[in-house]
Amino acid sequence: MHYISRSNLENLITRIAETWPVYLPFMSGEKANYHRYEGNLDHDGLRSIRPTASVKNFLFPPSEYVGSFPKEVRKSIPDQVVIGPKRCDIFGVEVFDHVFAEGEFKDPFYLERKDKLLIISADCPQPKESCFCNLLDLRPYVEKGSDLNLIPLDDGYLIETLSKKGETCLKDHTDLLREPTDGEEKQKKAIRSNAEKILEDQNRGKISGPVPEEEKFWKEKVDGCVECFACLFACPTCYCFLLYDAGVKKGFDRVRIWDACYYAAYARVGGGMNPRPDFLSRFKNRFLCKFDYFKRYYGVHACSGCGRCLKGCSANIDIREVMWR
Repeated sequence: MHYISRSNLENLITRIAETWPVYLPFMSGEKANYHRYEGNLDHDGLRSIRPTASVKNFLFPPSEYVGSFPKEVRKSIPDQVVIGPKRCDIFGVEVFDHVFAEGEFKDPFYLERKDKLLIISADCPQPKESCFCNLLDLRPYVEKGSDLNLIPLDDGYLIETLSKKGETCLKDHTDLLREPTDGEEKQKKAIRSNAEKILEDQNRGKISGPVPEEEKFWKEKVDGCVECFACLFACPTCYCFLLYDAGVKKGFDRVRIWDACYYAAYARVGGGMNPRPDFLSRFKNRFLCKFDYFKRYYGVHACSGCGRCLKGCSANIDIREVMWR
């Protein structure tokens, strides 16, 4: 672990940005949004809760070229650096690893994007009322899954190395770092303890299965939903996609885009049959996917408690009120 001052963190990012495009959160009102670094660092953005968009956008973009016909055109994937993802988003990467990086059939596009992405995560020192990572057995700070992790202190940051990639990144910048003092180590523990207490005070207990089966229960929960899909497209763990062919001058390009299980045609099969023809069954299936099926197959829930779904929901449907019983 190292200590880095605010000014030296800016120097470090400036040096990295000479080689790679760097993206980090900037505050806009009460929200943080990723923007490319152009010589100015927003420390409030690093110390806020998770940005509006998740790190998923860098690994699994909303639209992605995957091939062409009749002539294959290889499009390069750029090296990038993203700074500021919180634990809820790093857990999302772990979910994606299960889906795209394990088993016999791995996703080459995801693997290449991940290999070319340096992730510098950051602690979440002040969780908001929408945060509930503790209900999923997660903590508001990163201990694995990223390459480096920043712990905001009063006058600077502690920086932890969590991977070989992170170690390589810091190797040529040791002049900007020093060993942390005992006081800074204590401050880290106090900040993390306070963040955990905030979450424990507002979210007691755990989210656990099984997912309810009663139709009456789901009719009550789905009431008010306008099917805007904000919950799905903002989610750091949703991974569904579809492929379509776009006509070009001499052939077509195959493109992968995000899909959503709320679409009426999502589960439609050959012959026009649909096992989930009504929205109520599709609404329920989202919870079954995240809290039953995924848990059964991979041992973890496909939810990180980031709270984006409830912040984006027009009907103020709170996933905690559905699953936290």
